Amino acid sequence: MAIKPKIILGFAVLFLISLTFIAYSLQNLRNKVSTAQISSGINNFKISFNILSEDREQFEKSLEKLSFPSSIEEGVSFELDATSQAQLAFVAPVTAEISFSNNSISFSGILNRPYTLSTLSSHQLKLPSSTNVAIAGSNLAQFAYTELEFPQRLLDWIESNITPSTNQYFFNIQPDANIYSFLSSTPIEGLKSLEGKEISYIEESTEDTKIIYLTYQDPQTLQEKTISIAKAGDLVFMTSSGETIKELISFQKSPLDEIDFPNFSNKQISYAIYARNNSDQFASILRSLIVKSQPQTLEFVKNIESFYLALSKKSFSALIVIK
Repeated sequence: MAIKPKIILGFAVLFLISLTFIAYSLQNLRNKVSTAQISSGINNFKISFNILSEDREQFEKSLEKLSFPSSIEEGVSFELDATSQAQLAFVAPVTAEISFSNNSISFSGILNRPYTLSTLSSHQLKLPSSTNVAIAGSNLAQFAYTELEFPQRLLDWIESNITPSTNQYFFNIQPDANIYSFLSSTPIEGLKSLEGKEISYIEESTEDTKIIYLTYQDPQTLQEKTISIAKAGDLVFMTSSGETIKELISFQKSPLDEIDFPNFSNKQISYAIYARNNSDQFASILRSLIVKSQPQTLEFVKNIESFYLALSKKSFSALIVIK
């Protein structure tokens, strides 16, 4: 018996309705995830949470491990350094999907507004395992100028010898050892042009490495300061400690137990932050470099083992590992 056209049409309509229902159901399942949202306020940001019932037990365990009160689910405010604050304010509000495991929390999401910074090249900096905090980006010269308090003329030299898309790094390997690094093909001997009444220039040769010391008077405190500068390959390193610069150059030649930063994982990155709890002063280091907040608001970081954030033009991901 031939099948009537009306039956075929009815079956097709029913089939399409079924597919639509299944697709809608799957979409709802995908949408049912715990989320966190970052919104910007006046000179600060606020994180608020939407936790699913099936994630609540793990969420509360994570809060307990971090010594957070359960009231944090209602929202928490924080401040960042000027550079990070401007970058986050540009893309806020940001909604992140959250997933939990026994000792970690991961976040990921899509940015509502494309990130404007240049994409970093695939170059990875070799960091000592003692690193507390590291930042990678393409616009860190002004940040380094503020943190290391070096002369304006040195900042001018840096900005004239790097391109806007150059990989730049700022990291801390000891409580009092901040280092600024960037890729450049320019010989550092060109820094001799800065020598004059305000800046003295000294060269020191160590094996096959040349170290340059620029000494100057701080305009605020009137104290004498020295910036140590050296180069390993195309990487320039700058720090206020002569011993630290020697250790860094030696480490770059023969790295042991190193950390490759950033971790690209086959993704394009514009900005990255890595932090590891390697010091009793970890909270104060974070507060001074990244999170501008009161001391008591960062007490929880003593329970964090490590943190990693990667930001691309359109997406982001982060991982917090809890002790």
